[in-house]
Amino acid sequence: MLEIVKYFRELIIDSAAKSNYNKLKAEQTCLSKSRIARRGA
Repeated sequence: MLEIVKYFRELIIDSAAKSNYNKLKAEQTCLSKSRIARRGA
């Protein structure tokens, strides 16, 4: 029983970390795009 709980906890942490990483990546690409746009202007 405890093993299942541990497994699910790790799964939840892993998926949360992945979604946070994807969010950060998206924000970084947005920032770099706006920087490039500013340079071009």
